[in-house]
Amino acid sequence: MKLNVLLLFLWALTAQALTSDTDGGSKDYKSLKVKIENSTTKAVLSGTLTIPCHITYHLEPEDVGVGRRAVLTTPRVKWTFISNGKEVEILVARGHKVKISEGYKSRASLPEYSASANDVTLVLRELLRNDSGIYRCHVQHGIEDDYAMVEVKVKGVVFLYREGTNRYTYTFTMAQEACARIKAHIATADQLLAAYHGGYEQCDAGWIADQTVRYPIHTPREGCYGDMDGFPGVRNYGVLDPDDMYDVYCYAEDLKGQVFLSSSPNKFTLEEAREHCKTLGIEIATTGQLYAAWSEGLDQCNPGWLADGSVRYPIVTPRERCGGNAPGVKTIFLFRNQTGFPNTEEKYDVYCFKDILGKDTLPTHDPPVPRDRDVITVTESFEELKFPDVKAENEAQGLVHSIPLDETHLTKTSQEDKNTTVLKDQQESPPSPPHPASQIHESIVSGEEDLSPAFASFPPYEDHSDDNEESTMGYTINMPVLQSSQGT
Repeated sequence: MKLNVLLLFLWALTAQALTSDTDGGSKDYKSLKVKIENSTTKAVLSGTLTIPCHITYHLEPEDVGVGRRAVLTTPRVKWTFISNGKEVEILVARGHKVKISEGYKSRASLPEYSASANDVTLVLRELLRNDSGIYRCHVQHGIEDDYAMVEVKVKGVVFLYREGTNRYTYTFTMAQEACARIKAHIATADQLLAAYHGGYEQCDAGWIADQTVRYPIHTPREGCYGDMDGFPGVRNYGVLDPDDMYDVYCYAEDLKGQVFLSSSPNKFTLEEAREHCKTLGIEIATTGQLYAAWSEGLDQCNPGWLADGSVRYPIVTPRERCGGNAPGVKTIFLFRNQTGFPNTEEKYDVYCFKDILGKDTLPTHDPPVPRDRDVITVTESFEELKFPDVKAENEAQGLVHSIPLDETHLTKTSQEDKNTTVLKDQQESPPSPPHPASQIHESIVSGEEDLSPAFASFPPYEDHSDDNEESTMGYTINMPVLQSSQGT
């Protein structure tokens, strides 16, 4: 009798354990599964991105026919974009309807959805730098839902390039060669337009790949109107004589290696900088490589020599004493019209480049400076040089904001309160050589490294032969402006 009671007790315990395991498993069981496959396309500026997302069911969903219940039990698909802690809706699809948000109407689509409701692959065209972030594919079907996410980094940066001698010194052929020399390519019209939509502004006319001369403007002002009067957009001079002289817009994308800062207590002249990188078994970096490294996250508040004799430094996270309140590659020029590289005998750090084949053997005995050094700008006390701080060059850049465009317009007062960059434009007809009033000297103040002021770009060629050489003020707001260009 006791044996029977004991066996019955053991059987009850076993049954309870089995029931508990079954219930627990049912709570974790989901018949709906969402999966993002590896994308086969590169995310590059002005390109097209495809993010494959598929829905699978462990149990086939019940067919409820037609009517309201059928609509409610149809899978609801929602694509969103997450950046800087904010989630923005791209599109919502249900049944035979796809609703695309205003900011993505001309760019986002679900090309396979009409043929298969289980294929909700997202295609995003005309990529901007601001499209870097996390993409979320969320599906809800009845009481079940699932999602998958993927991080996307849009590569590529457009920037104006000139050598240190003067403005507007390149024929079309020379412009192509100049970009190639710095390990970049001459930008296309689509790349320049995508850079503009990402917030890029530059009041300097430059060659692009189709032999046209253009420049992007968000804040129209005297000397920067071009062919578009007071409207923002990419100014277009059209196809010009290849022997005309302008600057050039270059495009850098594939770094194929690593750029890093190298320093020493006494710093380097240009020749010493070249030799220093060579002793490390590598080479001095080019301007194109530094821009590509900046677009991939390189942040250094240390000006350093580059192969073309320029001195620049990349800032991802703006600091007031590291070139102002805007990210970008900062350049040290001698003159206020953004010409003149530093004297080759002056002392700076150096940016070296290690190609991808040797990425595992980067030198470890010469690390970058471990902290940002506050940068203080001083100039000679000439009266004519007392003008506001402005940035060296603008880059293809932008900040992601989930606010309507009409809320981004700022008054002059509010801009000054937020330390908005002030651009100082002077009417000047290229390609005549500049006549700067004076030269800015870099110094060392209280043991901290000194950067000469980074002056804003001067306007491209327009007929101002009867104008006096008076400056006009303008303001750059580094925000994406999704506005079509009338100049392209």
